[in-house]
Amino acid sequence: MAPPRQFELIIHRDGTVSHLHTDGLRLTKLGPHHIRRASLVEPSRDSRRWEVRLPQSKQLIATATTRGRALTRERARLLRDILPTKPSAHSRL
Repeated sequence: MAPPRQFELIIHRDGTVSHLHTDGLRLTKLGPHHIRRASLVEPSRDSRRWEVRLPQSKQLIATATTRGRALTRERARLLRDILPTKPSAHSRL
């Protein structure tokens, strides 16, 4: 089953645009782009949980017992609390 082809557009106060997408979106069809990770989803040191962290600060923003659930929690947290608060697509995460 192919992943859904969907994405969320965030238009920041300075007019820059960022988006959060699934792996099913074919980015090459959108033209030139610059990709920057909004988070990191990795197993914990003891491999018992998946952890979602911000890339620069390494702040833990979500955990889950499966990678799929971690990705769901990552998306919800980024869209609800983190990406909308950034003044620009160039803001640090």
